[in-house]
Amino acid sequence: MDSKLDVMERSGLALTARAATAQEWDAIFEACDHATFFQSRDWAEVWRRYTRGQFEPVAWSLRFSDGSRAVLPASRTRLRRGLSTHYVLSPADTYGGWLSTDELTDKHRELLVTHMKRQMSNMWLRVNPFDPFMAEVKFGVVAHDETHALRLTEDVGAIEKCFSRGHRASIRAARRNGVTVSLATELEQWQSYYSAYEDSLRRWGPQASSRYAWPLFDDLYRLASPRVRLWIAGRDGELLAGALCFYARSHVGWWHGAAFESAFHLRPMNLLLAEVIREASMAGYTWFDFNPSGGHAGVVEFKRRFGATPLASPVIRTATSWRRAGRKVNMMKHVVGRNLAWLTHR
Repeated sequence: MDSKLDVMERSGLALTARAATAQEWDAIFEACDHATFFQSRDWAEVWRRYTRGQFEPVAWSLRFSDGSRAVLPASRTRLRRGLSTHYVLSPADTYGGWLSTDELTDKHRELLVTHMKRQMSNMWLRVNPFDPFMAEVKFGVVAHDETHALRLTEDVGAIEKCFSRGHRASIRAARRNGVTVSLATELEQWQSYYSAYEDSLRRWGPQASSRYAWPLFDDLYRLASPRVRLWIAGRDGELLAGALCFYARSHVGWWHGAAFESAFHLRPMNLLLAEVIREASMAGYTWFDFNPSGGHAGVVEFKRRFGATPLASPVIRTATSWRRAGRKVNMMKHVVGRNLAWLTHR
């Protein structure tokens, strides 16, 4: 992305846009209350490496004439031998949108949306449900979707009372069976977790919403970031299940989970998530996000029984090539999925 200025004006408010520096992106991500890890530069760089440069991180620094500021992160990919450029606001079907620490108004939003449509005519965006200011953003082709999340408080007992009777019974059973929860700190533990994921993929078969290769997890491990935490449930030194969670200023997102089928009777995942939720509550985070469920009703029900409530997270597409091909495009077959299928299955 070049560094030239782009200036727009609406209703007396002007917006100036230029390429954001890495320092600007990092700083606003750290300070923004509604940020999710998926809007971080770390996440974009992980996908650049995983896709061998097919996804290129880009970000705009946006300054308004009233002094307000924002940063708009994205990833760019070129298809059809470079003849077509597409943008995803965050890779792998995750939340995107601008980041800001200022009080923005409808006028600011109008200019932000105009900038997005001008700069990214072929765009894919999953709306960040933890930014109320984005709730009214609707343009292009909009597909309804939702996530499930728990609003956290320091009253852990009150949160756990919202768990279903069955979940609470499973948590007690896991503890009686000697299951414990800890953070994975060694590469061997991450490798064992990936084995559990492979076992899960075998079990899910063609119903799996996505398939990721080991280099993605290896890269996340090597980040050595406190914002990337693999929680594991085990017994007698053996890994039974894991939950890969990402942390931002106020948001904890459970992005990926897997368990060995042979351990189901020990209920490790129930205890694992209960402990991660407890830790996040005590650490002062605002949200524990179970993330969208890929249309799997059983997964939705599992999350609902933790007391999680649905939050709208629609997907927006503005792509001329997609319109010409017809609008009956399955949400899960967007550009990210096509590229990853090529990378992980060739």
